[in-house]
Amino acid sequence: MVKYQKVILVFLSLLFLVSIRVIGNAIEPKNIEKASKGDVIEFTGICVYSKGDFSILSNGNETIKVQKGLREGEIYTIKGKLSSEEQNWVYPLNISVSIPNFPLTILEGSYWKENSKCYVFEDGEKIRLNRCINVPKGYIVRLEGIFSGSKFFVVNFTSLGEPHEPLDNHPFFRPRSSHIFRQSLNHLERKGGDKSLPPLQYFTAFGKRDENFRNSKTLFNAHHIRTK
Repeated sequence: MVKYQKVILVFLSLLFLVSIRVIGNAIEPKNIEKASKGDVIEFTGICVYSKGDFSILSNGNETIKVQKGLREGEIYTIKGKLSSEEQNWVYPLNISVSIPNFPLTILEGSYWKENSKCYVFEDGEKIRLNRCINVPKGYIVRLEGIFSGSKFFVVNFTSLGEPHEPLDNHPFFRPRSSHIFRQSLNHLERKGGDKSLPPLQYFTAFGKRDENFRNSKTLFNAHHIRTK
């Protein structure tokens, strides 16, 4: 008897879930900004956090929480039932990978990589990216995405090429083998610099361009740093 009761309860639970999905698909979804608890909503956003069966999505203006493990950085459209108006908890009825239908913020600056973390420098501000992109270090890039927490989530990116001279408020990178680096190293040696630590990269002081860059054989304002 107990066994049959359990079977019936499971069957009713499944029937309830199916009915919710059928009803939800038949109802015209509301915008989350105008929705109340119990309303069916449709939301498109970037997964900005996911752990286990919990994920947070954002469109740069609103965020929702769902009890579903999703892939960070991926864009999803979620149709579901708003179960908590205060915290924007959504019971998902349908989840699909999507494209952005929300405004994207544009950043333009120097791409930089430190160990496994990647950044873009825009007007002297160092902005952490949610992922690294396939662009050489020091190149100027144009990024489209959204801010969430302390990171900028990249949706699209375009490489604008390698800068040929230091720019105000931008790091400036050259590999050790370049001609300009050999000139800089020779200058250090003549001045009694540490010959045992040749520079692996350099960047100009933020906020100040070396005005003698075009005509000078050495970079007097360059700061030499080492990387692992």
